[in-house]
Amino acid sequence: MASEVVEQLVLGVGSSAIAGTAVWAGQRLVSSARRQARARFLGLVGAWRHRARLVVGRNPRQPNSIHESDVAAMLEVAALVRAVGVEPEVMSPAEAAADPAEHVEFCLTARDANPRTRAHFERWLPGLVMLDWEQGGAFVVGGTRYPRDPGVLEYVIVARVCRPARPHLWLIAGQTGVTNRAGAWFLVRNETALRRRFGDDRTFCLVLRVIEPDTYGHREVEETADVTDASRTQS
Repeated sequence: MASEVVEQLVLGVGSSAIAGTAVWAGQRLVSSARRQARARFLGLVGAWRHRARLVVGRNPRQPNSIHESDVAAMLEVAALVRAVGVEPEVMSPAEAAADPAEHVEFCLTARDANPRTRAHFERWLPGLVMLDWEQGGAFVVGGTRYPRDPGVLEYVIVARVCRPARPHLWLIAGQTGVTNRAGAWFLVRNETALRRRFGDDRTFCLVLRVIEPDTYGHREVEETADVTDASRTQS
């Protein structure tokens, strides 16, 4: 009888160990698959699998500093990139211009803070115009205007530009620092849904609205329009 009990215990422990190992291995496989899928979505594959940079504009009112909301946006995106095992370089627009190497680029902040954003819009999304701060900073695309109602309703662009034989270009350009952070927050939290919707190699451009930012900060953000086609057509 005793030997039977011992045998059953051994079998039970062995079964548990095997089951535990199977669960662990399954989790590792799922985690690895998710990581690879995220890397493909971000463009961190092939020749650019370890090459990412964050280009962050300076605070227009204090040119030697970065707005605290833009720092928060940068940290959101950096965490997304690090999740696939890549350490992004953080650069100013001037440093990015002087670097001849190609990277998957995450360009944060809008035209008044970041001249690189303005250049990217003109080069890759010519149908999308962002008016300067004196004109209210409204986005205009496809005949529709997205003006800022300060603290009540504001907008941010989140776009991925897939360039032939070149690394992906990501743009997060909002009307304020809070909207920049909202755009980054939206990208991180909707990455899986966006991947299913747009795949790994398809350009997209979304206008997001940030609702009552003076009350809710960056967290109440939702898609207003998919302006991919209109943004790529010369206005």
